[in-house]
Amino acid sequence: MGRARVDAPEGIVVFDLIGQALGLYPLEALAKDMGRDPERLSTGAATPRIMCKAAMPLTP
Repeated sequence: MGRARVDAPEGIVVFDLIGQALGLYPLEALAKDMGRDPERLSTGAATPRIMCKAAMPLTP
């Protein structure tokens, strides 16, 4: 991908995207994170996540 890998738990691959991170999980781990049956995910799925360093108010 041309990006640096970041230390991550066993079985997860994380890439540093300069201020963001892209985490790649095995299908079974992704299904568990989503609370779904791995058989129903077929070829894969995505779980968008936003993690902030500090609480921020949401304004329109």
